[in-house]
Order: sequence, then C-alpha cells, then structure tokens
Amino acid sequence: MPRTVRTPAQLEYAQPPVWHRRPALRRALVATSILALVAVSLKWIGPTIDHARLLHYQSQCLRYAAPPDRVVMAGESPYQTAPCWRSFYALFSPPGRKDLTTVFLHELQKKDGTRRLVTLEASANWGNTAQPDSEIDLEYHVIAPATPWTRARLINNAEARPYFYHESGLGKSFNIHAGQADPTDPTHFTIELTWKKQSVTVDGWLRDDDTILLEPRDRLERLQVSKY
Repeated sequence: MPRTVRTPAQLEYAQPPVWHRRPALRRALVATSILALVAVSLKWIGPTIDHARLLHYQSQCLRYAAPPDRVVMAGESPYQTAPCWRSFYALFSPPGRKDLTTVFLHELQKKDGTRRLVTLEASANWGNTAQPDSEIDLEYHVIAPATPWTRARLINNAEARPYFYHESGLGKSFNIHAGQADPTDPTHFTIELTWKKQSVTVDGWLRDDDTILLEPRDRLERLQVSKY
C-alpha cells in the first residue's frame, strides 16, 4: 500500500499592525500630548489670568467717577488712591505704584477718537516750621488701554502744571475736589479747587501729542496760591 506523503502545514503570519494602531504606542502618544498640553497650560495660564484681571480693573478705571463734591485732598490728610487704579497698576507694572491722591481717573479721547486711560495724581510736601509752607504737585499718566489680545502701554507720564505753593500754612485749608469728565467733550475734564469760601475751576485737556494741558479759569491768586 503506497505511503501518503503529507505536505507540512504552512503557518500563516499576520501582518504587523501599522505604528498608529499599536496600543502601547498609541497610549504613549496620548500621554505625551497630555503632558505637552499641561506644560503649555502651566506656562500661559498665569499670564492669561493676570491679563483678564488687568482688563477687569482697566474697565473700572475707564469708567471711574467720584462725586464732584468729594474732597480728595485737604491739607495733610492721607492720600486717597482709587482702589481700581491701585489694582490696575500693580498688574500693569509690578509690584505697583506708591499711593498718591487720585484727583482724576477716566477715559479720555484725542480729537481723532483714540482712546486713552488718563489719571491725574496729587502729592503734598510740607515745611518744618510752626506755620509751614506747602506745595501740591500734580502728575499724570496717559495709557493706551489693553485689549484681549494686546497689553496696555504707557504713552506719557509727566508732572502737570500749574502746581500750587501755599505760604504760611495756607494749604491746610486748601481742598482739591474729585475731577470730572466732560460728558459733551471726550478730550476735556475739570477740577474744582476751594480755599475757605472761594473756588477756582481748572480745565484739563488731553492733547493730540498725548500730553495733558491744565488751565485755571480764573486767577489763582484768588486762592492765595502762586502759579509756577
């Protein structure tokens, strides 16, 4: 009886899975992507939150308004800084700015409609005699507001004129009232100065070169104040 020759069975080997179908490699790629996202988030989440906070306080500064009868500086009284300005500046230029009296804080616009955040601050210096002379200095900031995609920029920062010098302690009775934005002219604001029962209004304008012009409507001598 003839022998039957059996052909050995051929083993069929499956094709190896392409690289993106290998479970281990796919899991490694997912983990790497997650770690990359976490790293990017950690790098940007802090600045993003700070920028959002700056936009919040900036919005308050642009709309800030104090009552016109509020006396913000009276003699040697403590400086009154608008809280939103303090918080904004700490984020705008860390660690922040020393507290001075916020005389005016609001949005102004140049004649071409360019928006600016403008603040006018006051500080007082006193002599050491029994009836000391005193001096009120004014300083302004003109800032290009931030947007969701851009940072705020300091355009101008300078001393404002006139500043006020008071002889023989007369400044202790000299009051500065909160500045007021002009609802009919976005380039203009006013400040009221009072001494005893007299008063003088000072007009302020944002000019096209991003400087602030201050002009008293009446002679400052009415308040026993000298103009320098």
